[in-house]
Amino acid sequence: MSRIIEKEFLTDNIVKFVFDAPEIAPKCKVGHFVFVHLDEHERLTLSVADADEKEGTITLVIEAVGELSAKIAGLNEGDEVLSIEGPKGKTVDIHNYNCVLAIGGSAGIAPLLMTVKELKKAGNKVISVLVAKSEEQLFFESDIKEYSDDLTVFTYDNQDKNGLDTLIKNIISQENIQKAYLIGPKVLIKAANDVLKDLSVSAQATLW
Repeated sequence: MSRIIEKEFLTDNIVKFVFDAPEIAPKCKVGHFVFVHLDEHERLTLSVADADEKEGTITLVIEAVGELSAKIAGLNEGDEVLSIEGPKGKTVDIHNYNCVLAIGGSAGIAPLLMTVKELKKAGNKVISVLVAKSEEQLFFESDIKEYSDDLTVFTYDNQDKNGLDTLIKNIISQENIQKAYLIGPKVLIKAANDVLKDLSVSAQATLW
């Protein structure tokens, strides 16, 4: 059994959980995900937002959009799930590129936290961009800002008339970006990657 140490509502339907997972936490790297088994028949796949090896905990973010995710989101501190399996998936390469751009959109903001944390630890200057439909759907802004040298928020309900592509171009023109990390839905990945490709900036993209 894995116990919930902490629960926090980040938005109306997005919940952060910190789980007691001493066997998993030391193994978690950027890009990993886990299977949360609510019982013997139901499991949910979630990316690892953060891991604390010393405390033996992992941070997961759940968007309550379906029956199972809503059921898990309804759990409280002290409750337990049957098990957490993992970590799974392919790790993301983290190196010192001197200056990097990290863009996370929608649910992809969750794994962006661990990404920028490790990029900063590797010695990079980290320029972060958070993308969401509205400010009400944003989360982890202060957490990601802690590991960023600069943070820009882009919401589609209050966007610059020139759009996300212009924002990315402006950042590239002002910073010596050597590598970009993109995490989010397909539409965001394609839009950002097209701009970066035109500007000859290598990108590591993860759909989420």
